[in-house]
Amino acid sequence: MKKIKYLFVLILTVLIIPFNTKATSASIDDILIEGMDTVSVGTSFSQAFKINFSNIKKGTLDTLGIWTVAFELDYDEDVFIVEDIYDNGKVWKSNIYKDGNKKYVISQFNNSVFNVDACVDKVLYCADYLISIKFYVKDTDKKTSEIKMKNSGAIVYQVLGGNDPEYNADDMIELEYSHDMSKTMTITKPEDVEIKEPNNIISNNKPAEKKKTVPSSKTTSSKTTNNKTNTQKKKSDNNNLKDLAISGYSINFAKDITTYNISIKEDINSLKIKALPEDEKATVKIVGDGDLKLNDNKVTIDVKAENGNTKSYIIEVQKETINNTENDDKGFKLTEKQMMIGGIVIGAIFLIVVIAFVIIRVRDRKMEKELDSL
Repeated sequence: MKKIKYLFVLILTVLIIPFNTKATSASIDDILIEGMDTVSVGTSFSQAFKINFSNIKKGTLDTLGIWTVAFELDYDEDVFIVEDIYDNGKVWKSNIYKDGNKKYVISQFNNSVFNVDACVDKVLYCADYLISIKFYVKDTDKKTSEIKMKNSGAIVYQVLGGNDPEYNADDMIELEYSHDMSKTMTITKPEDVEIKEPNNIISNNKPAEKKKTVPSSKTTSSKTTNNKTNTQKKKSDNNNLKDLAISGYSINFAKDITTYNISIKEDINSLKIKALPEDEKATVKIVGDGDLKLNDNKVTIDVKAENGNTKSYIIEVQKETINNTENDDKGFKLTEKQMMIGGIVIGAIFLIVVIAFVIIRVRDRKMEKELDSL
């Protein structure tokens, strides 16, 4: 009877006390560098850096999730320049830092965007690590050079359930991998190669302390909320024009001068006005630039700031009538061609008159001599 009673108590204990479903272990299995083996001076190439984990599982709370991955990147700076670091799915927020002669790659899981490999908490990452680093080959005479991946590690946490789970730095677990991965690159140097070295993206700031990196799903959302609030509170009041121009007319524009005057001819019925606001969030409305009447016209340019404040610029347009006297004068004006033809005609007439005069004089002298001889 005692044995049965003891067995019954044992069964109740097992049923009542919940099982500890937390993951007990995870590790880094191996690391890899993959990509082309032969590169040329003056060109860029990319290499994939991989870290494979064990006991990291999606779709369950019974796992550890990855928050941060780091490794030491070793290469000859006289041969290569780091041009970019990226991953196609924007899974990681990655940077390369330099501390003394050592360079470190630090990647933090980007949980602000949807990712199919996120853990069930949507805060941590539950898959293997993969990023790409783009290198540029400098002007070098070396035939080979190594790229190494050393001292790899990761910060992981036991995945928590619920909405917006809160993680604590005291629960952080550090995974380390003592083996190095090395890849030897064969380098070729074409003749007459053009060298255009890109900017080096490596920062001289030291890597952040691991204990400060606590995962949170609230970081991104709270920043977004604060930014939206600040935007609503600080709407721009800029209602100035940056530029004001009237096609075919010259004005001395200044943003603080709001009234301008121009004169136009009687046959001009509309104006082509270009008005650009200083603030791209401001709107511009032009009224009165068409169907211009005789004498006085007013064109209004209203600039409405983001916060609703409006400023008006005025263009006073004087439409002048055409002077009849000027029209009469214009009727008597001769073109250059007409004046040239007229000159030729007058010259010809003058020449004919002179020739006629000479002929008459010669004839008269002849007659005088004949009379004298009689």
